[in-house]
Amino acid sequence: MHQFSRIKYTLLAFSLLFTTDSILAQSHKSETKISASTVFLKSLVLPGWGHFSLSPEHHTRGYIHLGTEIGLMLSYFGIDASTQRLQQNMYAHVELYAGTSIQNRDRGYALALTRYENLSAYNEYQERSRNWNAFIADTPSNRWQWESVDAREDYIRMRNKIDANNQQLPFIVTVMVANRIISGISAFIRAREMNQTASATLSSISVSPVQQFGTVNGLQMNYSIRF
Repeated sequence: MHQFSRIKYTLLAFSLLFTTDSILAQSHKSETKISASTVFLKSLVLPGWGHFSLSPEHHTRGYIHLGTEIGLMLSYFGIDASTQRLQQNMYAHVELYAGTSIQNRDRGYALALTRYENLSAYNEYQERSRNWNAFIADTPSNRWQWESVDAREDYIRMRNKIDANNQQLPFIVTVMVANRIISGISAFIRAREMNQTASATLSSISVSPVQQFGTVNGLQMNYSIRF
């Protein structure tokens, strides 16, 4: 719940930032240049921010990148919170049905519980395989005994679900990075196009013929700049 509260307040802060940035952009419509590098960096910080620094027709693209970011953030923190809850349930399940604790234990010990009913069965297999280095010391803290096959299979399912969740998180981060880069490039290109359009609008060159007594005697070039 605390994570989602932080997300809510963070999104509210960025919403106010976007609104302010959009108002400032409109109040400076008469300015001739928009920094393409600045809108690119803004989009790297938060996708869509750079588009909100441009004119209103670019805001829709900004909403697309921002909405994607929000969806990815919610997915990331949702999966992470679900994984933490499942992990705590798994710890309690092992203590209740196997009589041991896997919390703060190495991965090898946790995996041994997925394949063997108890410590004796595990060590016997390692002895038959002459895998002496894999032995687990027969101490009270290392012993386990599953109450049933179903209890062990439930433990396996929980571990598999946790592993699957953990594999999704790096993928979500990769997509978030890609969304930032694409948003930055899009905002950069649009800012340059706006600057080129503004330059063409603010200055103009015209050529007209010079006539004298109905005869064209030359050409006159006019170059004007609007301040």
